Amino acid sequence: CGGAHTLVIDQAGGLWSCGLGESGQLGQGDNESQGLLGEVLLDDVVAASAGHWHSAAITQEGHLYTWGRNDYEQLGLYLTPDDDGKPVKALSVPRRVYGMGDGPVKQVSCGARHTLAVTAKGEVYSWGLG
Repeated sequence: CGGAHTLVIDQAGGLWSCGLGESGQLGQGDNESQGLLGEVLLDDVVAASAGHWHSAAITQEGHLYTWGRNDYEQLGLYLTPDDDGKPVKALSVPRRVYGMGDGPVKQVSCGARHTLAVTAKGEVYSWGLG
């Protein structure tokens, strides 16, 4: 569970979320809050973590995806400025994180404003504040 949202993985690898969604942390393509579980736009999920305002998931292939608030770059993404030239502060759909060596990601944990990931080789990567 995150600050005010929850992630659930079903037996088929589907990822579901509910709760507060104002920063896109539900991963359902909008910034709406949901009282009932709705499907996250990502398949074949084997692990997930919810931060205070952001979320992360690992797919069966070992790829890491993040979404939600990015005000401290806790998503681990190098996001280009939006059309107004301002940094992108949130994503409402999962986006793959690159730059973690050549091995698959095995673990992820989201804090309030940071994210940690561990690869199969035992390498630890972190992003955000803290």
